[in-house]
Amino acid sequence: MNIDGSCQVLAEEILKIEDIDESLARQELDNANRQASEGGSEVDRAEAQIRAEVADALVKAATGQI
Repeated sequence: MNIDGSCQVLAEEILKIEDIDESLARQELDNANRQASEGGSEVDRAEAQIRAEVADALVKAATGQI
């Protein structure tokens, strides 16, 4: 995380868009959102939010939104 709030993302692993399982990504998005809203420690909520953001990006890629 940079001082200005931006961050750099390095793609260590890639996959073809057609290999994304949209159903699985949506399921992960729902699970992560539920965990983020249920409480737990600040670290647990932050990790769930990160998982939700990644799953959301996968859903968008699978559906042609990005």
